Amino acid sequence: MKKVLVIAPHQDDEVFGCGGAIAKISSEINVSVGFILDGVSGVPSAHSREEAMKVRKDEANAAAQVLGVKNLYFLDFEDRGFVYSRETLHEIIRLIRNCSPSSIWFPHKNDGDIEHQVVHGLVEEAIWMAAGPFFPELGKSVPVIEQLFCYEVWTPLQEYQIKVDITSTVKIKRKAMTCYKSQLEQTNYGEAILGLNRYRAMSSNAKYIEAFQILQTPFEISG
Repeated sequence: MKKVLVIAPHQDDEVFGCGGAIAKISSEINVSVGFILDGVSGVPSAHSREEAMKVRKDEANAAAQVLGVKNLYFLDFEDRGFVYSRETLHEIIRLIRNCSPSSIWFPHKNDGDIEHQVVHGLVEEAIWMAAGPFFPELGKSVPVIEQLFCYEVWTPLQEYQIKVDITSTVKIKRKAMTCYKSQLEQTNYGEAILGLNRYRAMSSNAKYIEAFQILQTPFEISG
């Protein structure tokens, strides 16, 4: 079975960015989600980091059940101060080697949240290192990742190559978004994201579309 690893900076990015596409494939493809940050700043009412982390993890687990995600991984790096470092790079390499996916989905390079941009850079670096002989203590090297796709959350992609019709799974995506009550209480992100998905479908027969940028994909010519 093919494996997809969705890498999300925060708990909710996986649903907002590509929840409809996840729901379309999760019955036939093993989908895992790796969360890089703890998301603590997103629960300002919490009395401790531990309490805030529990809220975010409980919400992520609930959303995963709705989408059909098989495995969740929490790296728990502190948010709103997150930077590119050797430690973070190593943990993402470990994550990729542990999952050994054939496809990785992660935020695009210019997504508006600075932490999304940092995660993008780390993932790009970690992908080729995970396939090489580097840092054997972080696990066994994996085959070169066949597909690298970037999704959009805060900033719409200026150029994209894939449009996934999520009309049939938009209700599932909407239900998964409602699992993130702590985030929706602050701003109605869900309606904004669905508005973007609706906009992407303006020139097609679909009603809702998620857009992806291709960084890498197999290309074969037979004969």
